[in-house]
Amino acid sequence: MTSEHRTAVKVVLNGGFAYLPDAGRSFSRGVIALDGYVFRRVHLRRGLPLEAGLRFAAEFIRAAGRPMQAFCGCELRIPTRLSRTGFAEFNRRSIAALGSSGFEIEPVNPAARTNMAPAIGAPTDAALAAFTFAVPSRSSPEAQDFLISGKPELASNPDRVIATGDISSSGMQEKAAFVLEELQLTVRQLGGYWDRVTAGQIYTRHSIGDLEGVFASAGLPLTRCTHIPGDPPVFGPDGVPLEFEVDVRSITVEETA
Repeated sequence: MTSEHRTAVKVVLNGGFAYLPDAGRSFSRGVIALDGYVFRRVHLRRGLPLEAGLRFAAEFIRAAGRPMQAFCGCELRIPTRLSRTGFAEFNRRSIAALGSSGFEIEPVNPAARTNMAPAIGAPTDAALAAFTFAVPSRSSPEAQDFLISGKPELASNPDRVIATGDISSSGMQEKAAFVLEELQLTVRQLGGYWDRVTAGQIYTRHSIGDLEGVFASAGLPLTRCTHIPGDPPVFGPDGVPLEFEVDVRSITVEETA
């Protein structure tokens, strides 16, 4: 990592990973494995209610011989997208559930997070779909694993939605180009390598057929991504719907439980 990366990224003691804080958020922008560690992602065949799911994750991690500090990512599903007030309430619930399950939440929750409202098969309440934790590596990986939180087409300072209300082909391409640029920036700030992305997930209820060129230009083949029809978890400023979100990862061990 460069000195710039060392300044921004914070190490989780005994966790095997470092994270990039996201000011004012209840989760980090992304996480990266430390030397000697890789990430292990566990996808649940059936999502579990949030609190029960996090308890399951805690038990799974303990059974793997890892401390609670190793938990570095979760993927959530909710019934429908939320107002900003509702989203703040959900975040408080999420943090409380993490804490009661024994995970690190002070002074901040260092884990990366994705959250979305599926268009098909949405849960009746918030649910855990997958989780990730750091484990010692049995070999020396060529590059460090990383996991980046979901990013919608929302710019900051000030908050504004990219291509507001435009779900035409050109509008979706503009949204995608912005999101991919932001994700690449986060990977660089963590000290990771974009060309090591092993998978991405696209969350939108709109067609992604016209986005192949945008993804190719960003160096991420669309074929490496899974499209999950649905909505980002929260409305943008002034109640404007967010229409497009992506997360990416570079993970050595993936399994289903």
